[in-house]
Amino acid sequence: MFLVSLFILFFAVGFAFDRLIFRENSENFKRIATLFRLHRTSNELRDTRISSLEKRLDELEEKFGKITTSHHSRIERMENTSNLGE
Repeated sequence: MFLVSLFILFFAVGFAFDRLIFRENSENFKRIATLFRLHRTSNELRDTRISSLEKRLDELEEKFGKITTSHHSRIERMENTSNLGE
């Protein structure tokens, strides 16, 4: 008898949960799912952009050699001196 009562209670709670939560908030769930899909798509686009930039950097490093911080500081100094001359 206890198991039968537990079984009925389980389905009553499930039915109430379905009626009260899912049906009333179905629009919210759809909106959340849409936002999640958009977020995932934007992450995929970002990853694609990053991989294309990494590929371009690899091509530049093959062509001109490894880019290091010393190169970066030299480039900054050259830019600063060219800005002073203007």
